[in-house]
Amino acid sequence: LSAILPILLFAQGCVHHQSPPDPLPRLPLESFEGAVREHLEESVKLNEQALTNSDPRLRYEALMESGKIYHSYGLFNYAVQAYRSALESQSGDPVAEYLLAIALQENGDLEGSREILILTPVTIDIDY
Repeated sequence: LSAILPILLFAQGCVHHQSPPDPLPRLPLESFEGAVREHLEESVKLNEQALTNSDPRLRYEALMESGKIYHSYGLFNYAVQAYRSALESQSGDPVAEYLLAIALQENGDLEGSREILILTPVTIDIDY
């Protein structure tokens, strides 16, 4: 079983889902100050757009941007969920997988982070 677990995890990551991502849990925006709240409201709008967009690439882009916003404010649980939803829309992006691994690590899930980093290709475009 331990020999096939990495293969199963890799295969799971390769599945390309066309269904819309699950909505992220409600973020208590009222607990944030002005400019931060506005930036997070932008992220919430991106999530809403992603849920209604039938184009997987546009869904992916909206969710990745949302994840980066959450990540930048230390909202790692939200960032993890946004990155995972983005990868459900378009799997196999090493940058998204790397950001997910970092967010998992910062959220305390070292094993989850490690599993992703083991399976993520090491070639990332440095001009990204």
